[in-house]
Amino acid sequence: MQAVLIPVTMAGFQLVSWRQLITEAGSAWNILCGGAVLFGTFFLTALGPRSLASEGRALWITLTWPRGLESLLKAKARLWSLISSALIAPILLYAAFRFPGFAWKIALVGVLWLLFARSLAEKSVTLASPTPESGEAQKIPMGRHWAVYLGAMTFATGIMTQQWSAMITGVVYSVMTAAAMWENFRARLPYLYDPWSEKLPPAPTLMHAMIAISAMVEGGAATSGVATLFARGDGAWIAMVAGYGVSAVIVSVCVASFLANRGVPAEEIWFWRARSKLQWSEMACVVTGVGLGVSLGIAGLAYIWLLRHFPFTAEALGEAALRTAAIPHMNAGLLVMSVLIAPIAEEYLFRGLLYRALDREWGGWRAVLGSAAFFAIYHPAISWLPVGLVGAANALLFKGTGRLSAAVALHLVYNCVLAARSF
Repeated sequence: MQAVLIPVTMAGFQLVSWRQLITEAGSAWNILCGGAVLFGTFFLTALGPRSLASEGRALWITLTWPRGLESLLKAKARLWSLISSALIAPILLYAAFRFPGFAWKIALVGVLWLLFARSLAEKSVTLASPTPESGEAQKIPMGRHWAVYLGAMTFATGIMTQQWSAMITGVVYSVMTAAAMWENFRARLPYLYDPWSEKLPPAPTLMHAMIAISAMVEGGAATSGVATLFARGDGAWIAMVAGYGVSAVIVSVCVASFLANRGVPAEEIWFWRARSKLQWSEMACVVTGVGLGVSLGIAGLAYIWLLRHFPFTAEALGEAALRTAAIPHMNAGLLVMSVLIAPIAEEYLFRGLLYRALDREWGGWRAVLGSAAFFAIYHPAISWLPVGLVGAANALLFKGTGRLSAAVALHLVYNCVLAARSF
């Protein structure tokens, strides 16, 4: 009843409600696929809290079961994602039949949907709350509700506008948000009937890392916007670069202070001794980072050389080079930011916080690839491949050496090698 009949019944009502939208969306493959994704998103986000509310006081078993309900709720999330995928599959097949020239694009949307649906279902499950003896369900904080939708609009909008970078960004952000919400939910699960005794997961958590990274990016945009109001002409571009640098420094300092107040001193972020099997000296870490940075930098230059042989990417690279060359001292400003600010701030946030938390949550190659993908989506799409490789290499280097300085050295040298071609 709860796992199958309720979801299918809700889906039937939604199909009736959305029939007009689906009919009108048939004018283009991307609109049709976007409508299907919105339908699946609404289905999963509405299903989670409503279906789980029927568990009522049965959730008390989390206090007595050795394993708790985590595995059962994860299985329920997988089932719901499969049901949602089965519901939108006919729409995607119809789109492929009607627009055969775009069948491969529709197939890629289907693959991305499988990843997105799983993460969205897991986020929806974290909205579970017990029903007390009074019979009135506990209210879920609005912030947790909004977190469920993170990545959904980016994914759907990317499909409708045919922007693959936006689609991938939405999926990656949704997957990472699901991991962060589940980490907090797991710590909260045994205390659903005793919320005053809840124990938060140890800092830094995934949520801490994601909020800090988002604050750095959004703060940089806001700072740059304010700075450009007072800058004129070419100075606006310099102001944008400076805005990102100021935001990175402020966020890093604030996060370090926040963690220190929760018993996590700065040296515990910079030194990860528990994960290092060998005793690396500081000099050995820096030398290893420099060597890998040079190697990846040369690979990055080869990647740029390769892109210049394709018309579309060659045009984009040429336009970017002309815009940069037309602004006095722009290359110098980018060099300062990429050498003095970005390596320290980004490694502190993406490896010191994000990867450390992901390794505790997922472990293995999944944590490495997840942190690398999240690092890449904050850069231009054309650079995702080399940036993702840098992110993966730095995650492995940080875990292997136990020192963040090695990752900073790699990042710094990599940026220097790429920036050297502009001078």
